[in-house]
Amino acid sequence: MKNRKTKKHQTHLQTNSHALLHSGTIIADKFILLEKVGQGSFGYIFKTENIETKEVVATKFEKRENKSTSTGSMLVREIKVLLELSGVEGFPQIQYYGRDENYNYCMITYLGHNLEYLLRKSKGFSQLSCLKLSLQLIERLESLHNKNIIHRDLKPENLVIGYIDTHNVYLIDFGLAKYFKDSNGQHIPLSDKKGIIGTARYASIAAHQGLEQSRKDDLESLGYVLIYLNFGKLPWMNLQIADKHEKYKTIYELKKNIKLELLTEGLSQCYLLLLQHAKSREFQESPNYAFLKDQFKKAISEKECEESFYMFDWEKLAEVKNKKQIHQSKIENPPVIRSTIKRSSAAIVDHPKKQLSTNLVLPEPENIENRSRNGVSMHTLGTSKMINYQVSQKNIVEVDKYRRIMEKQLPRGQRKSQTVVQQQQQAFCKETSKHFQERVKTIEQVEQEFEQFNDLDLLAKDDANLHFNNIKAFYFKNQLYH
Repeated sequence: MKNRKTKKHQTHLQTNSHALLHSGTIIADKFILLEKVGQGSFGYIFKTENIETKEVVATKFEKRENKSTSTGSMLVREIKVLLELSGVEGFPQIQYYGRDENYNYCMITYLGHNLEYLLRKSKGFSQLSCLKLSLQLIERLESLHNKNIIHRDLKPENLVIGYIDTHNVYLIDFGLAKYFKDSNGQHIPLSDKKGIIGTARYASIAAHQGLEQSRKDDLESLGYVLIYLNFGKLPWMNLQIADKHEKYKTIYELKKNIKLELLTEGLSQCYLLLLQHAKSREFQESPNYAFLKDQFKKAISEKECEESFYMFDWEKLAEVKNKKQIHQSKIENPPVIRSTIKRSSAAIVDHPKKQLSTNLVLPEPENIENRSRNGVSMHTLGTSKMINYQVSQKNIVEVDKYRRIMEKQLPRGQRKSQTVVQQQQQAFCKETSKHFQERVKTIEQVEQEFEQFNDLDLLAKDDANLHFNNIKAFYFKNQLYH
């Protein structure tokens, strides 16, 4: 027994727990890891499949360096923001999230390529494509700001298309996101932050000056991103300056002194109006999203004669056009994967959204259409739970056999008709009524630990970067500078 405890302790100290994560591993008794698609200093990202529904999601694993607290967890920070955006179109949705003794993890929407990659593969976007995606991105900012959150790191790498719904653009990576209103609804004051927050190429003037940012800075940053997507370059790119401080200073001077008319020359007037609007806003003033959307809609209507069969340029790419066929083929002919399973003796802790977010400002949920995205009902996207599962690692079983065992647990008449939502609700209610007294203390401990992380004004670590084997995977990069 003594040796066993020592060995377990050494595993944590040596951070060898990554050996537990590999293709075929079962998570939370219902997800199977298919392949690793990214990793960084903080952890790993796996393409993952729901064993019952065959839905593909992305699972982020973050190493738990400090087992007693989640205060410094970038993934917990991400989870808190995404919970605010539950059910909101254009943002990745959380399916499950939880932890075991080695990792924090969450299952989220599996998305497609980012706009930087698509811009290079398409060898440039047409003005019509840029106008249409601009309209979507203004809507994304409006949705984010309506939740009292600013992004502070808009860039093409943080804008990705859907894995199947390739006409939708998603906003990702909330490693630098922040609430711009406190719990009393008061706007944060203008202050000196002493350092640029964001990516220098697309950062606002105020960000370069080290000032506190607000909604107008997100809008200004979006303007620079849209100009880059139109031209494939910006005047302050490719500066041959070795010293970072001098380089950022030069970028700032170029942004500050360039005339917006020159910056947007050759583009529809709506881009000029967007930048002028952003720069004319007061620090606490809300942008006029309706006005901006109207300007881009007018510009789109003027170019309707250029409308092609494809809505966006990237939808002409063979790899994008074939994606639905490949996806459908995998659903119809799933591979038999041998996996290792370790049944956890740890208590299961369900963690509804409301429990986690008691200290957050949660606006009243808006009516959401009963739509489905990537094959998932919108009702299921907002039903995240905190699960304290162990990563699987024991007896060899086949996934098909495992699926049949899961089906036998349901009454025969409900095997085909019962929905995923009903299964989750019944399991949750049954487990709660049976073990409530035993689990209430554990739930309170988990709640207290996660709620310590309420400050969304932390800077990302310089080394918190991802390196990808497959750019098609959903991902986020937490970088302070580029």
